[in-house]
Amino acid sequence: MLTGSSRCNTLPRAAEALTGRLHRMAVLPLAQSELCASPSLLEQLFEQGPDVVTSSLSATTRQQYVHRITVGGFPDALARSSAARRSRWFDDYVQASLAKDVADLKRLCQAQALPSVLKALGGNTGQVLNRRRVAQSLSLKHDLVTEYTRLLEAVFLIRIVPAWSKTITPRSAANPKVHVVDSGVAARLLRMSEVKLRAADATVLTEFGHLAETFVVGEVLKEVSWLDGISSAGHWRTYDAEEVDLVVERDDGMVIAMEIKAGTHASKSAFQSLARP
Repeated sequence: MLTGSSRCNTLPRAAEALTGRLHRMAVLPLAQSELCASPSLLEQLFEQGPDVVTSSLSATTRQQYVHRITVGGFPDALARSSAARRSRWFDDYVQASLAKDVADLKRLCQAQALPSVLKALGGNTGQVLNRRRVAQSLSLKHDLVTEYTRLLEAVFLIRIVPAWSKTITPRSAANPKVHVVDSGVAARLLRMSEVKLRAADATVLTEFGHLAETFVVGEVLKEVSWLDGISSAGHWRTYDAEEVDLVVERDDGMVIAMEIKAGTHASKSAFQSLARP
């Protein structure tokens, strides 16, 4: 078993040497189902369908969700005894990933711009990816931002979630979404501490919604990585702004669609997109 901190297919020599000789698996941060030794949600949804639905209220409070989101799933971060120590670990992890792991993949022509690109993409976590807008905001070339986005994905700092569509129609938008791989890293990039998010101030509610979506999408995609028979996972969006946050499809054609809300209550209108054919 060989492990590394970047995708081996982005290293030309390694990819050539190991062609046909290895099975690749992404080892992602720990999932909540692993930390709590609970059953896989996605597996239950596929196997039990509507029987999984319950009318009982969740025992997990908003404050507990905030804690889980800001801590994330990296074992080293989970082992830190205070928020300040975790923040220092997140900073060191990001810096090391940018300084070493990316450098191992490619010599950068504008290395000083890489942290700014990561910060901009992290600020858009849970949102539709618009590389051109990022490039304009940083006064960088579009091609450079595209290349840096690929490198940041290769070292597992961000994840690009593609558009999903059972059948391609003129209404379907093809733009992917961007998510920071770990919600704890995302919260640190946004400087959204547990104390700030618990205060539920109006100025941070939008950011909390994006972090919550990144957290849930991350949890589901961790389960996707170890379940057999999954053919695709992505988000569904139309040009007239209808959207489903995450869609997971199995090889047999069964589809699970998820709408993610950060509020304590959800109106009927929040689920209209799930009912679309």
